[in-house]
Amino acid sequence: MRTQLPSILTALSVVSYARTAFGACYFDTGDLVTEPDYLKCVDTPTCCALNRTSSRSKDECLPNGLCENTALSNNNVETVTYWRDWCSNEDWSNGKCLSICIPTDTNQRFKTQQVTPCTGKSDSSKWCCGDTTACCTDDDKSGAVVLAATFGQSISSSTSSPTSTPTTASSSHPASTTAASSTSPSSTPPPASKVVAGRRV
Repeated sequence: MRTQLPSILTALSVVSYARTAFGACYFDTGDLVTEPDYLKCVDTPTCCALNRTSSRSKDECLPNGLCENTALSNNNVETVTYWRDWCSNEDWSNGKCLSICIPTDTNQRFKTQQVTPCTGKSDSSKWCCGDTTACCTDDDKSGAVVLAATFGQSISSSTSSPTSTPTTASSSHPASTTAASSTSPSSTPPPASKVVAGRRV
């Protein structure tokens, strides 16, 4: 056991250094994320699973503030999923975090939230909370979330959802809006060239 102690201490030091160098990550409740998989993205305040060492693949930070995960199934089918993960700012209400798809159930608030692009692509401006494209309609009351192409930038006036009346947890967020929530499920898969499915936490 003594011979393993230095290597364990070294591993903990590396994780601690990475947390210090890249910044801490926080749940929307303000609680510290202690899972070492999550690190701050370089260009956004988002924290994605960039330090994952398990069999699951590491995330990629997207410019819109979401996290993209690409994984291969047992039969070599590539699956791409998108997630609203954590933030490097402790206070999510200040508009400096991607405050979308915040669950009302307290038990779910410590889990990453899957989102699905209406176009099936990572640069989609319109997204649904969850693993369905049920909100992808032209109806302004559809519950779609509209994201700017780059986190923190203004949303283009050509989007179909209103940007002046967001109903997400962060109404001051400059990079996202959502219309009224819709809970109707849909079995229609997203129009993507890759399979979109659920994963993690």
